[in-house]
Amino acid sequence: MSMQPFEKLSYRGKTRRLRQLAMNALLRYPMEVASVHLIEAFTNANYRVKTRDGDSYFIRVCEPNWRTDLDLISEVAFLQALSRDGNFNTPLPIAAKTGDYIIEAAAEGVPESRRCMVMSWLPGVRMGLRLTEENLHNMGILFARLHEWSLQFVPPPSFTRHRVDNPYHRGRPEILFDDHFSPAFRPGARDVFKETMASVNAAYESLYADLNGLRVIHNDLHHDNIKVCRGILYPLDFEDTCWGFPVQDIATAFRDLMDDTVQDTYPALRAAFHQGYESIGSWPEQYPHQIDTFAAGILIEGVNRTAYDAPHELTAEIAKLAPMLGKFLENGVLEKVASYSG
Repeated sequence: MSMQPFEKLSYRGKTRRLRQLAMNALLRYPMEVASVHLIEAFTNANYRVKTRDGDSYFIRVCEPNWRTDLDLISEVAFLQALSRDGNFNTPLPIAAKTGDYIIEAAAEGVPESRRCMVMSWLPGVRMGLRLTEENLHNMGILFARLHEWSLQFVPPPSFTRHRVDNPYHRGRPEILFDDHFSPAFRPGARDVFKETMASVNAAYESLYADLNGLRVIHNDLHHDNIKVCRGILYPLDFEDTCWGFPVQDIATAFRDLMDDTVQDTYPALRAAFHQGYESIGSWPEQYPHQIDTFAAGILIEGVNRTAYDAPHELTAEIAKLAPMLGKFLENGVLEKVASYSG
């Protein structure tokens, strides 16, 4: 009986085959594996590894063509520096027996080899399950410390030069406003999106006109990329590490926080983050609503991705976001409105 093609498998079927690929990769590490359990598989497939001596590790099976080798090498370098020079409770990359931190592995039924990375295990639960004002205050402290430390970070020669210098910096050009997608917009909505995007583009142009303060940022440090254990925060998932500004890092965090909280609780949690940040350093906004403007750009970039990957969902997504963006154009504040549910 022939093996079913990978692309036709269910989520469970795919993650089973990728688990075998992870196990094949782990043979090249100095550990005796007792078990490998799936954590999640959205873009990458992530597993928890337990060894016979009781230790735990994390292995990421990287999605092909998602991040470049240089992106992953940069992630390793940044995490090593954070572990060596700071006190940030970040995961530590683990080398294979060859000394390599990124290895290629294969498995039967997976159509191509995949890059794998092993890291130390972090304790606790995702902060998304513990969205309290205290934790958001501590998250603000974490961001301020990371931003301050990063100004002193000297990257090695083989480090990414990628910048978050435009809304579509990951390489997918804007197609949302192509005539082909015009029917997805209700009357007036296209103008709202285009006017918002004009504000976003102006914000990028202004920010990158002066590179003073440019530094390496996490670029995806939202609450579910942080674990919390006994009040201590553990940031993780640094694969988006690149060059940018603190306001952009915060915009990503606020956009996800807004999406995962109810309308009434978001302002207080955001304020707690702000207070925590300012207990360490100066708030990085250069003018009112700068962070909200970048967050609005992140929203529209997500809609642009929908135009590529799931155009049948575009009409509903535009209808959901248009009232929020309309209010943003009125007062500069990006927040949920009554017709929006994240």
